[in-house]
Amino acid sequence: MVYKGVVFNEMKGGYSSPDQVFRVYAQGSLFPDTTYGLSSGGDPRVMPDLSYEQFKAFHRRNYHPSNAQIMFYGDDDPDRRLALLDAVLSRFDKSEPAEPIKLQPKFTSPKRVEKTYPADEDNPRSALVSLNWMFDPARDEEETLVRALMSLALFGTSASPLYKRLTESDLGEAVMAYLSN
Repeated sequence: MVYKGVVFNEMKGGYSSPDQVFRVYAQGSLFPDTTYGLSSGGDPRVMPDLSYEQFKAFHRRNYHPSNAQIMFYGDDDPDRRLALLDAVLSRFDKSEPAEPIKLQPKFTSPKRVEKTYPADEDNPRSALVSLNWMFDPARDEEETLVRALMSLALFGTSASPLYKRLTESDLGEAVMAYLSN
């Protein structure tokens, strides 16, 4: 049997990259109890186990207009916009929105996670190490901006202070910083 499809092939491609697999593992270790700990496109190793009925139920629950947040922008006629929106949304029955995604409970102690990925066994430099922190959610847009600027200042270029110190420490050859809101 041959499995194929756009999403399946894209995810197979993504999972063939050590950096992508590494990011999925790191995110999963930070958010093991929420949907944010899962690969958004799906893990190609388990995709074939998903039945068509499971797929339809997931789509019906999570991609229903009752879960949508619709915003308008511009100075066109609001009544015209609402009429266009009504023409589309009136074709759907009202549904209960999906449950909001809860925050990951804080860990009571540091966690150590070890995972493997396909790598060149003959290359001792193929190992990856990650050190992650989970911050409380930003209180407002200003705090989100400050966090992004701090990440950029510390890790944004090879001349950034923390990036430079880490790469010069001989602990590794490269640094990847990833800030997620």
